[in-house]
Amino acid sequence: MGHSPTSAVVVTNSAGLVTYLGVANAADGTVGVLANDGHGNFNSVGLANVGQFEEFSAPVQALATADVNGDGKPDFVAATGYNEDVTELLGYPQVLAMQNPVSLTNAENVIDGYFTGNGSALSNLNASQITSGTLSLSQLPVGVPLLSSNQTFTGQNIFSANNNYFYGNFEGSATISSFFGRAGGLTGLNASQLTFGTIPLAAIPTPTVVTNSAGGVTLSGTFSGNGVGLTNVWQTTGNTGTTAGVNYLGTADNQPLELHVDGGRALRIEPTSSGTGVPNIIGGYSGNLEDNGSQGVTIGGGGASGYVNHVSASLGTITGGSGNTINTNGNDSTIGGGRQNTVDLDAWGAVIGGGHGNWIQADNNGGGGLGNSSYSTISGGFGNVVGTNAINATIGGGGINTNSGNYATIPGGYENLASGNYGFAAGDNAEATNNGAFVWSDSSGTLTKSFTNNQFMARASGGVVFLTGTAGSPASYATGSAGVALLPNATAWTSVSDRNAKKNFAPVNTEAVLDKLAAIPIQQWNYKWESDKDVPNIGPMAQDFKKAFYPGRDDRGISTLEFDGVELAAIQGLNQKLNEKDAQIQTLKRQNDSLAQRLTELEVTVKQLAPQK
Repeated sequence: MGHSPTSAVVVTNSAGLVTYLGVANAADGTVGVLANDGHGNFNSVGLANVGQFEEFSAPVQALATADVNGDGKPDFVAATGYNEDVTELLGYPQVLAMQNPVSLTNAENVIDGYFTGNGSALSNLNASQITSGTLSLSQLPVGVPLLSSNQTFTGQNIFSANNNYFYGNFEGSATISSFFGRAGGLTGLNASQLTFGTIPLAAIPTPTVVTNSAGGVTLSGTFSGNGVGLTNVWQTTGNTGTTAGVNYLGTADNQPLELHVDGGRALRIEPTSSGTGVPNIIGGYSGNLEDNGSQGVTIGGGGASGYVNHVSASLGTITGGSGNTINTNGNDSTIGGGRQNTVDLDAWGAVIGGGHGNWIQADNNGGGGLGNSSYSTISGGFGNVVGTNAINATIGGGGINTNSGNYATIPGGYENLASGNYGFAAGDNAEATNNGAFVWSDSSGTLTKSFTNNQFMARASGGVVFLTGTAGSPASYATGSAGVALLPNATAWTSVSDRNAKKNFAPVNTEAVLDKLAAIPIQQWNYKWESDKDVPNIGPMAQDFKKAFYPGRDDRGISTLEFDGVELAAIQGLNQKLNEKDAQIQTLKRQNDSLAQRLTELEVTVKQLAPQK
């Protein structure tokens, strides 16, 4: 140990056994320490440099041991040259001995002082002597319980004190005489041992049905599963064994029932203010509404922001669409759909089927009851109006039509007017302004307007055709099918007379026709519905006429075709007779001319003979 030892000292224990040997070295100014390994062998355990003097090492001249600091443990005292100093090595030789690994196997070895460095190889330590510092969790052996961490207990662990407290969660099984605190991690508990206390609903596992016959149970949160076995609930797959009037979905107080879709209201069933009337059903846009204390209102759907469907009359119905309105006292009225259609004040039982901007106007007779615009109908179209006080008026569709007559009808078309009661206007720009007038106007754009009551007027600048048979439509006015035609700009009817449309041709004895016609009585007369002051009509009776010319046909009327045929045949018969008479007249004329010539000649002869007498 060191160089050039000059002296040595020993350290003994209470039994007089040398435990350490100290050596003073002159050459390098160090103190070496050797430790007894318990078998009489001394091994080097440390070297202390105590003689350092500037760039030189002061030799250690002498070395002694003594308890310098009074701690009951030997210390080294070294005297050095050059610097003339004395160095106290407190805690030596224990400190030097611990600076290098050493194996002390003799039980008599006693180590004083303290250890530094890694003590992982120490064994048989006395835990009661740990007086400072904190052990890390990893230094505790398995099975040591911790207050602030999850623990796993194995084997049988008995906690007998009455004041043991446990925090955290338990796992596995436990036998506990009494327990305080949380046991959230315990499993395999015996439910039959729960002898007091109440289990909170939140601690009951699902699926579980909770009942409380005394006061009921309030269930919150989210339910899952198919609900099999639950009673008094409606299942998503349907219920069986229900009784109408006993089992129902809805409210039992004077509060509305709402169905929502995607977080918004889609259907609202609301009681009336008294709770005893007919409920209102409001579907579609959440802003759709009924008001004015109405009952039995139905809004099937539709509506939008700024275009709500609105009913202010009892038993009013808006099926859908947007911006549609049934106003006050429009009871029992209906709007089927469309956009911005209105049934106005006091128009009871009115109907607008759809379309856009159609309007059944208000009663103008004071209101408050059955209005004179009631029971009117606009089936559709746009901008159509049933005017004020037009009861039971009808507009079938089209656009910009106005019906202000009671029981009047506009089936459609454009810009037609029916202002007379029971009138009818159709087409384009037709006006039935008189009661009972029927007016049809074509697409020429010319106003066609009635001018007297109960008039039938029709404008057809392309002509009028009436077909009375089942053959196809004719290619022209005079051919192709049974019927008659009024040609464009014509003032008389044209009937079909095409040779190609006829058959069963046979000659007619026109003189016989003339004779029969001449034999038919011709009289003047009035129809029974005419006034006695009316100018009489002249003509035959149908019975006489049909018997003479068309036996077997209906004998209560004569058609123009029937009369025209007889008339033409009679004219030909008359013409034939006239020709015969003319021939006879010509013969007689020739004879008369001959006689006249002979007479003239005779007179001449007589005159010539007279002077001879």
